[in-house]
Amino acid sequence: MLRVNEIHVYYDAIHALKGVTFSVEPGELVTLLGGNGAGKTTTLKTISGLLRPRRGNIELEGCALDAIDAHEIVRRGVAHVPEGRKVFPRFTVLENLQVGGYSRSIKSLAPDLDFVYRMFPRLHERQKQYAGTLSGGEQQMLAIGRALMAKPKLLLLDEPSMGLAPKIVEQILENIRAINQSGVTVLLVEQNAAMALAISHRGYVLETGQVILSGASSDLAGNDLVRQAYLGG
Repeated sequence: MLRVNEIHVYYDAIHALKGVTFSVEPGELVTLLGGNGAGKTTTLKTISGLLRPRRGNIELEGCALDAIDAHEIVRRGVAHVPEGRKVFPRFTVLENLQVGGYSRSIKSLAPDLDFVYRMFPRLHERQKQYAGTLSGGEQQMLAIGRALMAKPKLLLLDEPSMGLAPKIVEQILENIRAINQSGVTVLLVEQNAAMALAISHRGYVLETGQVILSGASSDLAGNDLVRQAYLGG
């Protein structure tokens, strides 16, 4: 489904991604691991069109993404849940979800709104509440739900557990697994490496803008380098 081929991305003179190559197959849940500054967020931003690669290319189902605008990438089936959630605080929960489906007709949104409410019952309870008054966990649910309203083929998730209590983290990651099992392909960047590897099929490890390891999640969980760097030894 997704092919990232030798992409090089710069922030002015800073060479952030140095030939990153990986793939995500239809129906997979793939995780990207790496420390701060490894290039994980930059990778997701480049896939979703918020950044442009200077070299290399990105394909979704055989069609190039790296030369089209971000809003068109959403129309092609890629939805991005950014780090830090970034909900619209003065919009209600329902209005945030409707914004997520901006590229579709309002009449077509009802089944997906029902799906989001089944996945996150708390959002149904809070649908008339302003997003800025929600808890951190509820805002993360809303950010994911808003992305699902675009009816994505590929869902990009950037650090969905950041700043959340352990119990909420476990719930959010189980929701992500359920979303994947419903048929949505997922590319996950997650600081909680143990949980990310527990729910994903495969993984890649980024270090200073390069892929240094890849494999089945179970194999990465048993890799000495991964265990020492990300799983507490």
